[in-house]
Amino acid sequence: MFSCSDLRGVVAYRFHLDLGNAPIPAPDMRGEPVNQLWDTEIMEEHELAIGLTLGKGYVKGNREGCGNHAKARDGLKELGSGQLQDVGECVMTGFCGKGPNGGLAPCANEGFPHPLSSKHEAYSLLKDLCPSFYESGAEEVEVCCSVDQISALQLSLALPQQYLGNCPACLKNYQELLCQLHCSPSQSLFLHVKETRIHEKGDAVQAMDFYIDDETLQKVYDSCRGVKGQSGFALAELCDSQECLISAHQWAQHLGNLQKGSPFQIHFTFTNETFIEEFEPLQFSVHPCGKDAMACKCDDCPAACEGDGELLLGKDPDQHEGEGIPAVKNPESVRTAPQHPMAISKGQEPENKSHSEARADGGIAETEVQKADDNPHCVIHDRCGVHGGIVGPSPIPCVYNGPPVPIPSSKPIYKTLLETCPEFFQDLNDGEDVTVCCHENQITAMVDSLSLPKQFLAGCPSCYRSFMQHICYISCSPIQSTFMKVTKAFPSDEKPGQMAVGEMDYYISEAYVYGTYDTCKNVRYGQTGDLALPFLCGFNQDCTPHDMFNYLGNISNGQAPFQINYLYQTADEVNGFKPMNATIAKCSEAFTPNSTDAVGFPCSCADCPDACPQKPSYPLPPGDLEIIGIDGYIVIFSLVFLFLVGIFIGSQLFIWFCRNSGKEHMGVYGARAGEISHTIGSRLAGITHSLEAGLQHQEAEEYAPLQGFNGKQMCATYPILTLVACLVLVTILSCGILLLRITLDPVELWAAPDSRSRLEKDYFDKTFGPFFRAEQVIIKAGRNVPYFEYEVDNQNKTFGPAFNASLMREVFKLQLEIMKLEADYKDDKVTLSQICYQPVRSDPNDVTLCAIQSILQFWKNNETTFNVDFDIALFNDDCRAAYEGPVDPYVVLGGFLGPYGIAGDHDVRNASALLLSFIVVNHYNNLEAIEKAKAWEKVYIDFMKEYVSTSKAVKDQLIEVAFSSERSIQDELERTSKGDIPTVAASYIIMFAYIAITLGQIRDLNPKHMLMDSKITLGLGGVLIVLFSVSASVGFYGYIGVPATLIVIEVIPFLVLAVGVDNIFIMVQSFQRATKNEQEDPNQFLGRVIGEVAPSILLSALSEACCFFLGALSDMPAVKAFALYAGMALLVDFLLQVTAFVALCSLDNRRHKDHRYDVLCCVRGPKKERSNGHGILYILFKELYAPALLSKFVRPVIMILFMFFMCLSLMVVPKIEIGLAEEYGVPEDSYVLKYFQVWKQSLLNECSCMNHLNKLSSLFIIQFCGYFLQFLKLYLSVGVPTYFVLRDGYKFTSIPEQNKICGNVAGCSPVSLVSQVDSASLNSSITYIAKAPMTWIDDYLKWLETSNCCKMDPETHDYCSQEDAFRNGCIDCNELYDFRPVNDTIYKFVENFLEDVPTTDCIVAGHAAYASAVKLNRNSQGKVTDIGATYFMTYHTILKTSHDFYTALEWSREISANITKTLNEGQNTNYEVFPYSVFYVFYEQYLTMWPDVLRSLGISLIAIFVVTFVLLGLDLHSAIMIVITIVMILINIGAVMYLWNITLNAVALVNLVMAVGISVEFCSHIVRDFALSTQGDRVERARDALTHMGSSVLSGITLTKFGGIIVLAFAKSKIFQVFYFRMYLSIVLVGAAHGLIFLPVFLSYYGRGSPLGSIGQTSSTQRIINPADSTNKLNGEYVEVRTLPGQERREEDEES
Repeated sequence: MFSCSDLRGVVAYRFHLDLGNAPIPAPDMRGEPVNQLWDTEIMEEHELAIGLTLGKGYVKGNREGCGNHAKARDGLKELGSGQLQDVGECVMTGFCGKGPNGGLAPCANEGFPHPLSSKHEAYSLLKDLCPSFYESGAEEVEVCCSVDQISALQLSLALPQQYLGNCPACLKNYQELLCQLHCSPSQSLFLHVKETRIHEKGDAVQAMDFYIDDETLQKVYDSCRGVKGQSGFALAELCDSQECLISAHQWAQHLGNLQKGSPFQIHFTFTNETFIEEFEPLQFSVHPCGKDAMACKCDDCPAACEGDGELLLGKDPDQHEGEGIPAVKNPESVRTAPQHPMAISKGQEPENKSHSEARADGGIAETEVQKADDNPHCVIHDRCGVHGGIVGPSPIPCVYNGPPVPIPSSKPIYKTLLETCPEFFQDLNDGEDVTVCCHENQITAMVDSLSLPKQFLAGCPSCYRSFMQHICYISCSPIQSTFMKVTKAFPSDEKPGQMAVGEMDYYISEAYVYGTYDTCKNVRYGQTGDLALPFLCGFNQDCTPHDMFNYLGNISNGQAPFQINYLYQTADEVNGFKPMNATIAKCSEAFTPNSTDAVGFPCSCADCPDACPQKPSYPLPPGDLEIIGIDGYIVIFSLVFLFLVGIFIGSQLFIWFCRNSGKEHMGVYGARAGEISHTIGSRLAGITHSLEAGLQHQEAEEYAPLQGFNGKQMCATYPILTLVACLVLVTILSCGILLLRITLDPVELWAAPDSRSRLEKDYFDKTFGPFFRAEQVIIKAGRNVPYFEYEVDNQNKTFGPAFNASLMREVFKLQLEIMKLEADYKDDKVTLSQICYQPVRSDPNDVTLCAIQSILQFWKNNETTFNVDFDIALFNDDCRAAYEGPVDPYVVLGGFLGPYGIAGDHDVRNASALLLSFIVVNHYNNLEAIEKAKAWEKVYIDFMKEYVSTSKAVKDQLIEVAFSSERSIQDELERTSKGDIPTVAASYIIMFAYIAITLGQIRDLNPKHMLMDSKITLGLGGVLIVLFSVSASVGFYGYIGVPATLIVIEVIPFLVLAVGVDNIFIMVQSFQRATKNEQEDPNQFLGRVIGEVAPSILLSALSEACCFFLGALSDMPAVKAFALYAGMALLVDFLLQVTAFVALCSLDNRRHKDHRYDVLCCVRGPKKERSNGHGILYILFKELYAPALLSKFVRPVIMILFMFFMCLSLMVVPKIEIGLAEEYGVPEDSYVLKYFQVWKQSLLNECSCMNHLNKLSSLFIIQFCGYFLQFLKLYLSVGVPTYFVLRDGYKFTSIPEQNKICGNVAGCSPVSLVSQVDSASLNSSITYIAKAPMTWIDDYLKWLETSNCCKMDPETHDYCSQEDAFRNGCIDCNELYDFRPVNDTIYKFVENFLEDVPTTDCIVAGHAAYASAVKLNRNSQGKVTDIGATYFMTYHTILKTSHDFYTALEWSREISANITKTLNEGQNTNYEVFPYSVFYVFYEQYLTMWPDVLRSLGISLIAIFVVTFVLLGLDLHSAIMIVITIVMILINIGAVMYLWNITLNAVALVNLVMAVGISVEFCSHIVRDFALSTQGDRVERARDALTHMGSSVLSGITLTKFGGIIVLAFAKSKIFQVFYFRMYLSIVLVGAAHGLIFLPVFLSYYGRGSPLGSIGQTSSTQRIINPADSTNKLNGEYVEVRTLPGQERREEDEES
């Protein structure tokens, strides 16, 4: 702590202050040490003066060993400890940053305290907080805290002042403790900083040792431990833990616990030593709570009590120290202590503490009805009246101060009491009479009062038994007077002359209260899967032990017959009363108080995590790949890039070395001249090899079938006949469109019929029925609606703006208007009551029976009742709606969840939104019923649109409204499609116009010549061929019954247009560039040109067709349909191009020859000779682009750049997000996206809807499982429901089989179905399971055990309905079996359970929650013989992204697989459990999206490789280069998808498959031209291929598509903007870059070394023949001739 120089500084500083010498500068605000001006000699010279101030021992210790402050302190001990505080220093000053828990952490600064002047405003503030620092009365005070810390100290004391302010002594002591910690000028004497964290402002304290005198701490604790808070002891409430009442040490450790709110960790060391090591533990003067000046009330300080609660004025405070409330023992030991609950000592009676006002009936008279008595006796007995409650009249007992009354064992009520309260029979022999304080009617009433808690808690025996004991004691205990006190009574109406109990104090042990709470806190209610305690706590989700008991004793809860004030005590005896402290058991222990219990079971694993033998592990999802702390993909593909560059450079160096060493590889012309090589490959490639000069020539078509047009120009000779034949064929095929079926059902689009999710959905729908339809409104409070305070249970509670009275009245008005809506359907009126789901009773004319989920259901949708104080409706146990189903706050309220969602702390009272859900019945095969529902939904949507636009409440910002309907998405999709028709049409018009205009050659600006040279008609003919191809393909599959999709209609025209236009440009431009021989007629000339380019067109067309046909192997129906339609369309397009388009070219050629204008073909123009040549693009490619690109220095740069881009793309491709953003499905102006901007910025929920019943509507009909604004995330509380379905065949006839399923009754397996789902819900952040499941079997077993629920005829054992149960002498159903029903007994009452409607007497009845959850198998007589398929419903958490959705599906399947394994373990059975939710069928595709993508693209690439290999004459080299280029295109497209936020999904997969086909167009023509080129080397051949084919590719596919794609950017639909504009643009630009930049360079380095068909030969073929050369003619035909090495190639653009 101190250094040698520090010690000198301290001595020098204090020396000068005391002796008045020249002052040394004091430390600054941060506590920096003073300048060291004093050396050892100065210290020796002034030793006497220094000793006067510090003590000789301290100086002596310093002189003996400078820096050894331990010796200095040892020396100081000679003078006592009083001097030590004068020489301490600071260890922390000011704030440096945030601590580990986010609080402000001080700076660790060693130095002197700094003076705070009285002129500073903080001076008086600190004086009020810490007066002990001002005892000297100086004008300034020296402290170690900064001004900021003083302000923070004031804030930190605000809450303690609120809780401890009733006891001044306690508050002063508490303040002094914090003052010493934060501001003491001698911190270094008792504080030691252990751990810091570097911060820009300094070292922030993270952990500290605090040495404190044990006696001082104990006195502070004693002065505060009895202070009462709002509902208990103040210290426990401040700590939020009962542990603070155990001891002073526990309290101090809690205060310093980082996890409990301390800004840094404080490690306390408690000691009674004056010194410990080098520290002096903190001591200060403590005010006893009973002292005159700081006297506390008797209730808050037992030491202040005298006689009947008077203050001890003028007494010695030490006299009472330690009296009053002793420290609580270890709660665990108290909880299981074997002592009798009443074995406690006597004490003084405190003043009466009432928690409620007098009864409202005005008949209450406060009277002294009971006093503490040494002889235990009864205080109540028999019945003196009734109190009306929500569950019926509750009997009010009489005031009775007398002995207990015996109950003979012969009476039937004896057995009832024995079963209910066995603790009163522990010391009795069998059959011995019991003596208690309750009458028979009280026992019956007590059993009835326990009916409701029993249905919630009985599944956990330890919990229920522990809970019910305090009810037994208050009703029947023979020693009631030792812990109960009647404080108010009133005259009885039933029994004149007697007094009825009006209010009572119940002294109860804190250990019992907290022990019971701990045992029950995890018990769940089966019908909702929620925790049970909040139901017993007024729906308080933050229920504490005191909250629970206070609510149970509150007369306003509708069940308590009189007010019970629970007085929570920690002492064994208080004021003559011995708090009830019955023995309890942990939930993991069996509760068997005596032998009367037939079976003793601990709570189930689902209700008690401690009862689970081994909790399942839920591993966190794997993180991103990292290598040495760097992104793994960056490392891997950086190495790949270096490797590729190394190979490239190495190969070029090797070639250079070979050339220079004279071992140059044999080139194109270095082999034997005259070798004849006609291979199968050359035939397939359409190549004709000429013979040696002088040899006999043969016709080219002998070797090139596709060049037969040279001799047989049938299509050109008979164009009209050809066009008619093609038109007839296309018409016949197109007629199949009339039979076409278009698939709109998203299930059929994205899920294969044999996929797991599809099969499971079909099973669920057929077994349990389809999901409901849901119409939902979310009403958010406007920004000006505030939070407010409202009194509930005599406490002020904060309520959110959703409870604003004006807002709720507006919502009430809106709901009633919606309920009145009517729609016209044919000749009928359709109302909500006719189409809604009515779960309890059906009446098509009663809309109140509809399952409308609304907070207004707390008032039964009654506007008159609503005007009454809403706490009466909201916070009682009658939570049933008007339709008699439950009202779940999680369903009707929103906006109250914190940052941790449903798993975190939350209070429904903080709601800021209200939800209205109208559940409509869906139908499996009843189309008319569905149409009726749609008709009503249309009226509902129109009404809501008008309401949002015209409502005054919306305009005044009282509310914000969002709404949806089951048909909303379908309507918006249709509107999207119609709205984007102009955009799509404009896109195609632009492409058509471009084609028509650019096909012609404009050689001058003479309008007449322009009209003659243009080819608008020909271009339009080419476009019509594309459209006919699509039409024929669609019609063909219409005939054979393959359904089409919207993707087929939207995408395939684009694809076929891309391929077809490219081929059109190649044919037309080849015709324009070719030169006609004078001896050729036009048809021969056209046939020859087409014959030259047809092989290239065949190569691309067949490659693409095979690519798509093999893509049909995909399991995804939408992808399969697209592939089939695309493949057929491309084949038809090819056939029409080589027939119909040739005929059109022939007609256009004749038009031009006859000097007729284009379009106006009947009009002749001036004579103009045909002038063939090249366009501007050709010249640019030949003269500028090709030479520049293939120059010596550019080529290597291009190779390295493209390799770099490829590797860079590979780094991000694995990070492409999988899924489909929900907003893409609707227009940007859609009402369901009204507030989408906020949602998008927050990355909020995609699907968040719920239904407390057995099912919930999907809310959507397409895969965008959540579209519905940011409201779904902000204002809903759980996500979509999910069902764990147990298939038919499971046998429930034995207890072990039941235990494998159940979860909330005693004996259930810890790995049962319910337990495993419940365990998953406890790890919701990983598993996405939000809640425990709704479990019908648990409620069924509880229903059988509850006397208010299941009754049967004593003779026939037939079920008695609730109406007849008590009228006809029926008995409990559980008398039919011992422990649980087995064999056929399990089936006996299950149908009655499913038909029984829940009531307040029987809340576990199953009709509302499980009517469709259990399918019963019956025999031919209709008798139930078996339980068939069942489901167990729970909810997912709020799912935000597509990743959340498919991960939730993945986890649900994992959980189901584990359950299935458990059910079949150890036996030869085939039971199966599977999960089902509405979105699974849509998101299943994402589980295997990457494998599907790689498989589909892999199949397409293989198809292209095989076709190109065969059609290029078995040219493996060229086929590989085409595939490599296409792969690089796909990789770069993937990178664009990542950078441009294009997610990977089925639509993207279709586009990627299409990209493979279009990429062939960019590659195949150039590669084939390169393979046929006869230029000198690879570079020349690459330049030649680029010149001849590059311009056609650019003008054909690239520029054509570019213009049309740009228009799609203005589409209203996000789908068009993202998946058509962004992705199509990426495909075209990336494909063009690789085809026109990379591929020619790639060929120049690694292309084939010799032309196709030449195997070491000396000759090769020219590409185009010059007919003017007479040597090229043989037997009247023109043939290709070879060019010898060095011979200059004849230019193809020479004129004839």
